[in-house]
Amino acid sequence: MKNKNNNNLKPNTLVLDRENGFSLQHIENAAGRRWRFRGQTVFLYQSVNGVLSEYRVPAEMKEPPERTYRYLDWTYLVKELFSRTNPWPERIKIGLQVAIVLALLFFIYLIYSSFTGTGA
Repeated sequence: MKNKNNNNLKPNTLVLDRENGFSLQHIENAAGRRWRFRGQTVFLYQSVNGVLSEYRVPAEMKEPPERTYRYLDWTYLVKELFSRTNPWPERIKIGLQVAIVLALLFFIYLIYSSFTGTGA
């Protein structure tokens, strides 16, 4: 498992570090628990004193179960990190919703101005 610091490579690993939080990295030949997201395989690793290793469920619970569960339930975090930009169909949908709301506001203004005799 070599860790390449190359900005041209897409990150494929979510690295959990108990002191520094989490980071995205590209690791060649990553192994361990994987998850598919938008056609990309994402792995979960942990960093202990700067040494990367795949994250495994601890044999003994030295921490509260909530913290371990948060480490294991990482699907939402991966979705947030690997989908920072909205896909184009979602952008079009949001744009259409904004256009519909603006058109409704314009028609409400026209109806209001026709009753009061002011405006357009």
